[in-house]
Amino acid sequence: MSLDDVTVKSLVPPELESVPVEEFMNKYPLYDERMNHLQSRAQEAHQVLRFVGSIQVIDGVASVSVELKQFDQSHPFAALKANDNMIAFTTKRYAHRPLVIQGPGAGAEVTAAGVFADLLRIVFRSH
Repeated sequence: MSLDDVTVKSLVPPELESVPVEEFMNKYPLYDERMNHLQSRAQEAHQVLRFVGSIQVIDGVASVSVELKQFDQSHPFAALKANDNMIAFTTKRYAHRPLVIQGPGAGAEVTAAGVFADLLRIVFRSH
């Protein structure tokens, strides 16, 4: 599996993905209303927004995605604060209540790369 196999629904609007940094910084605030709407909709449903990566394995085939999702207040992701990171394992043994590992992050890029690499190792060792 490679990064090309990951389905990403970016927080960056498609029309801003390839623009120079200065243009991006000038135009990005124009998209605040879109995010405010998503936030309001989540709050009205008593939920929170979290940008999460998921790995799902079905019959030995893994699918990986990264996207903004809504979670109920009771979900472990709802308790995340500041720079905390969390991994929640939902398995046959932890089907109703996920096994959760939580702690401080080492920065966005380092943490994302490390978690992604670790999860891929776990997924492919089990086959």
